[in-house]
Order: sequence, then structure tokens, then C-alpha cells
Amino acid sequence: MLENHGFVLVGRITLELPAKFQIEFDDVPEARWWRPAIYAFRISAEVVRIGKAKNLGERICQWNKDVPRALAGKFQNGGTNPWEAFEWRRRLVKHSQGEFLAQVGPTDMKLLGHLERKLIGYYNPCLCNDSVCGRMRPPIARSVKNVATATEYWRSLNHSGDSE
Repeated sequence: MLENHGFVLVGRITLELPAKFQIEFDDVPEARWWRPAIYAFRISAEVVRIGKAKNLGERICQWNKDVPRALAGKFQNGGTNPWEAFEWRRRLVKHSQGEFLAQVGPTDMKLLGHLERKLIGYYNPCLCNDSVCGRMRPPIARSVKNVATATEYWRSLNHSGDSE
């Protein structure tokens, strides 16, 4: 359980179709100023993503731009990939909201990275490319390296209706 690893509930993740994905600092507004931090997203008791941030507020602001853009089918190199966008939508439609948890991280960036990797190894979050299950996905489901290819993959995911 994330709380046993020092995480606190900071806020919620919601999706308003078709593409309004929002992470809010509802429960701990001051967390937006945490520098550095480790964050996690949980949907229906499943940890789906863990990451690190030099500045939590800036990182969440970027999430709130990148995921909606991908949900609208507008991909960019290095941005949210089609499989991840599809999974965010599928899971948030099914469960209506997710939880956003975080903790202040160590100021040493090497220790911050080590803590992130340790937590990813422990929880194996499905939306982390560095998790065991993430490394099992094909390259097209892990990153955007070609916008046209990503867009075509997005269309195929939406036509198949299945992300498994």
C-alpha cells in the first residue's frame, strides 16, 4: 500500500470525455510546491503510475497538458503514447476517478531516481515504461517516436476497443 511507503493522498484524477483529463491538488494544495517529490496514481486500488519530479506542481501541469493532447489524438515525439492514453481513458471511464498520491523526495537526484526505481519494481505499475509489465509492451506502445505511426496506432486501438 502506497501509504505504507510514505505517500499521502494529495488529490484526484478525473476524465471528462472526450479529452478533459485533470489532476487536481484537492486534498493537499501545498503539495504543488514540493521539491523534489515522488508521485503515484492509483485507480481502483491499483497503482498505475509512479514518477519523480524536481517540482511537483510543474510536473502535474505538464501531465494536464500531455494526456489531454494524446486523448484528442494529437501526439508529439516524447509525449504521452497512444496505448497509455487509451488506458487512462479506459480505466477512468470504468472507475470515474483515480487518486493522486505523493511524498516529498530526497534532494539528492540520484537517491530520488533510486527511490522511484525501487517503488516501480515493488508495485509494477502498468503505465510505467520502466516496470516489468511496461517493458513487455511493444515499442509502439511505449513511446512516440513518429507522430504518423502513433496516430495510426491510436486509430487501431480505438477501432479494436481492446488494449490488452
